[in-house]
Amino acid sequence: MIIPSKRLLWLSVALVALALAFSIAQAGNTLFLILASLVAGIVLLDALWCWIRPHSIHFKRILPQTLVVGMPQVVHIQVEGSQRTETLQLYDHVPADFQVTAQHLPLQLLLPAQQNAEVGYEMTPVKRGLAHFTTLQVRTLSRLGLWWRDRKIALAQEVKVYPNYTAFARYTLLAAEQQLNQMGINRRPRRGEGQDFHQLRDYREGDSIRQIDWKASARIQALVTREYQEARDQEVLIMVDCGHRMTAHDQTIAHFDYVLNAVLLLAHVALKQGDAVGLGTFGTAEPRWILPKKGQYGLQQLLTQTYDLQPSEQAPDYYQAALSVVARQKRRALVLWITNLRDEDQGDLLPALQLVRKRHPVVIASLHETAIDVLLEQTIHSLPEALDYAAAVQHLQTRATLMKTLQASGIAALDVMPTELAAKLVNHYLDIKRNQLF
Repeated sequence: MIIPSKRLLWLSVALVALALAFSIAQAGNTLFLILASLVAGIVLLDALWCWIRPHSIHFKRILPQTLVVGMPQVVHIQVEGSQRTETLQLYDHVPADFQVTAQHLPLQLLLPAQQNAEVGYEMTPVKRGLAHFTTLQVRTLSRLGLWWRDRKIALAQEVKVYPNYTAFARYTLLAAEQQLNQMGINRRPRRGEGQDFHQLRDYREGDSIRQIDWKASARIQALVTREYQEARDQEVLIMVDCGHRMTAHDQTIAHFDYVLNAVLLLAHVALKQGDAVGLGTFGTAEPRWILPKKGQYGLQQLLTQTYDLQPSEQAPDYYQAALSVVARQKRRALVLWITNLRDEDQGDLLPALQLVRKRHPVVIASLHETAIDVLLEQTIHSLPEALDYAAAVQHLQTRATLMKTLQASGIAALDVMPTELAAKLVNHYLDIKRNQLF
């Protein structure tokens, strides 16, 4: 399609003003009609030429290989193939979950004949997942500058948008360390202690007598100490609820995003400890299963297979998830469940976790919705508000009862705020490692 330019609009305004002037003077009507016909003919010819002129310019969008939520990135567009000097306007149809500064689009470009050019704009992803770029809208100015020829060019591309873990992990680790100090817990293992034998070394002042290897000491006529290290080569399996309960938000951040941040941070810590980390999902039509892996590959695997996870509208099926764990996880592992518990879950949840507990130690972390605490702090002014308050109190009481039932069954149960999930999971994992519970 063709669109009038500002030059044509000003020309139309000038013709209207000239018509008013001739009308007031009551003379020169024939001259005005000739002039108006001439201008109209030129405008139509310019429009016809703009419409039928072949499109010889080629465009290429250059995207970063990966994008990170909240981090501004520059998208470049290469333009080439012009046979003559062109004035262009470019508008890229970015995905709906991207923010683009208003002054960055459309892009204005004067492209000299037989030359190439490259322009760019800055955009910021606000949602993780697979982003789809579809169309580049191009407007080309006609020879006389009276019309814009508007075209939509298909430039379909996909790019992965990852969560921004860097800042989150840094601050969460600091928070976890501060919390541990306040609790009086020293996470550094005492010298020479642990689960796995590491090496023999000379006795040092302060070593426990139990660490002395008396046979080796007798051979060399000097005290020799056995040194141990924390157990390695263990496995951690994280089961993530992807059901409808995880769609809740705290301010602008979804609970599910807090869960993914916690999963990646815990995986990072566990892999640093020499353990293998895997992941399973439930409460979704297409459950994912990532076998436990060690090292940098294990973390990379989690990153590439969880960046696009989204909560569904389904209800979580705990027993079916437990059957998957029993069937797939053959080696003993620490199984961490992350979900949002309700009072109606007791009939399904407890048998499911007990089934898994026959083979694996189990920890369940349930997200605490801050909206309930906000509701309890509000002043009651009406009967509906009183009913909401009573429902919130009942919900918390039944939830507390369920948590006590789980703990009485030998299952570690954590009731945590979404913002504290990562630190609590890391602390609990380190506690389990230290106390040799798996």
